[in-house]
Order: sequence, then structure tokens, then C-alpha cells
Amino acid sequence: MITELFPDSDVPEVTGGVENRVFYVVRRLRQRHDVTVLAGGTAGGSQWRPASVGSIPLRLRRMINLFRRGLREDFDLVESSILVVHPIAFLLGKLKRKPVVFWYPDVLIGHWRGGAFSRLAGIIGELYERFVLTLPIDRYIVISKATRDKLLARRVRPERIDIVHCGFDPRVADAARAAAARAAEPAPSIITASRLVPYKRIDLVVTALALLTDRHPDLRLRIIGQGPERERLESLARTLGVTERIEFLGFVPSHDDVMREIAKSTIFVSASQIEGFGISVVEATAVEVPFVITDMPVFREVTRDGTGGLLFESGNAEDLADKIDTLLTDEALRASCHEEAASLVDSYDWDALGDETAAVFEDVIAAHKARQ
Repeated sequence: MITELFPDSDVPEVTGGVENRVFYVVRRLRQRHDVTVLAGGTAGGSQWRPASVGSIPLRLRRMINLFRRGLREDFDLVESSILVVHPIAFLLGKLKRKPVVFWYPDVLIGHWRGGAFSRLAGIIGELYERFVLTLPIDRYIVISKATRDKLLARRVRPERIDIVHCGFDPRVADAARAAAARAAEPAPSIITASRLVPYKRIDLVVTALALLTDRHPDLRLRIIGQGPERERLESLARTLGVTERIEFLGFVPSHDDVMREIAKSTIFVSASQIEGFGISVVEATAVEVPFVITDMPVFREVTRDGTGGLLFESGNAEDLADKIDTLLTDEALRASCHEEAASLVDSYDWDALGDETAAVFEDVIAAHKARQ
């Protein structure tokens, strides 16, 4: 399995959803299979760099090193988990005559030049992804029907696509809920957890907080994550007069600690406008924290039309504030969200999803051997 970043310890020190998925799937796979992970770096906060033209030399060096290391490996199948390393997996598979699987969380074609990246980085990203999707690989593993539909629109054949969702660790969720019960927050709080990049729209959450100050004078916002947007978000908070109400927690190395921070919050918010799945939404539901999230197809799919929380109009800070206000003031609604959460999260256990991934790999290997 080839990826960009991977923890160098036996705990999920991750910077985002890709690393989270690889960590838990690898842990499950290793119970019955020999798994080698080749990563460009560790998943610590200092290793992650947002997609930009300036990051290209670093990523090229990582790709060359991964290719060299991969040439020394013996394997039955190679999977790559992130766009930047897909060509490396493809080359290794072809050179060693082994099947290749791409794990594909989302298709960004059409979004690269939409403001989430610089103009030049957006052009390069768009061309690069278009090239990657022409590579003749054996199988794609996608994390949602929404991503599957995007691949179909790019003319990937349906028999080459398998859906395996993302999930959470029930043991971590149980521990987080227990810790939250012992350390209840003295005031209502909103929490959001993501990389601080433009398309995550943390600015909408800051604006919604400002709109709620009169109705909820004790309300606080905690932001987990790092990225180039932090300075702009801090400036926005100063402009709106809510600096004292916001805590920037930065990069939290242990994902267990991230879960605990979410569990002790009143409401989880994701205002993101681009997602392939949204692991953090499932994790919030797993620790019984109701959510307010963007009303977009993938979030509707993952939450079964908002089970466990509320959906708000994409890009609308006023609607986001209204939905947060509704959850804060309606105790019966929050209680029903807690009840709904149990029915939603049953299908998102990492162990079961790791087994589904293994089944895809085994099927691909068997088909490859039959062709040989």
C-alpha cells in the first residue's frame, strides 16, 4: 500500500481522512495478510503541506523515493491511496506484472480552479488528475456513491469500481464518550475539525458564530486543524469581534484526542463544500454529538438524509447560524439526534470496512491470476 503520509507509531497520529483510512484498514488487514506500507513521510503535523506549486518539488522527491523502495518489494497487489502517488503504484504494478488498485476519495476535476487552490496549482492539478484517470488500472475503491458517480462521468467502467465506506473505531468512540461525561464543557460549544483550506469554508462557521452572539452569549467555537487559512480566519474573527470566543487548537497529533475534543462539544459543524465522504461527521455521530453540515449529495448519502443532525444550505452563513440555534435551543431535537445516531453508525465500523477492503483485494488478485 502506497500513501503520502503514515503514522510512525501504533496510534493514529493523522492529519486527515486519507491517513485515517489507511491506518485503520492496514491495522485490520494485518490480522490476516502481510501488508507493507510505503509512505513519503510520517503523518505528523510538520509533514503535511497543502497542494500548491511550491509543494511540487517535495512531492516529486517523495514519489521518486517511493518508486525506488517499491522496486525492492515483492507483492501480489499494490494499492495507492492518494492522487499524488497513483502513478507510482501504476508503474510498479506494470513493471512487476501485478494488479493495481486506486483508492479514490473524491474527483476534483471541475473544482481545481474554483478558488480552493492558486490559479497555477489549480491548472496543474486539473491536468494531473485527468491524466491519472486515463491509467488502465484493475480497480477503484471509492468511499461513496457520489464519488462513484463522478468516476462514471469520467468514463470509468462500473465493473472497475467498488464502494467501501469510511468509518470509526468503536473502542475509541466509547472511550471518548466516557471522557466527555467526566469533563462536561461549562458552556455550549461548536467544534469543527478539518484542514484549514478554503474549500472547507471554516469562514462560514466563524461568521455564524458572530451571528449567534446575541442569542447565545456563552457560545464558543473550537477549531481543530492546520493549514494556510488560519491567518485569514484569525483576521476574520477580529473583524467580527469574536476572537475571544474562538480557540484554535491547531494540529492535534493523536486522533483519539480529536475524538475526545469532539465528544465534549455540544455541536459538530462541517461547512465544507467539497467532500468525498466526511469521516469526521460519522465520528461526531459515533460519540453522540449532533451535527450541522452542508446540504450536499455526499453528506446526504453518508448521513441518510441528515440522520443525527441538521443540514444547512451550502455557503449560507445565516442558515448555518439558524440551524445551530435550533439545535442549541431544542433539547428534544438534540435527544432525538442522539437516538438516531445509533442506527446510523452501525455500518461504519473500521473492522468491517477493512474486511470489505480485503475482499476487494482478494477478488482483484484472483481475477489477475485467472487472466495470467
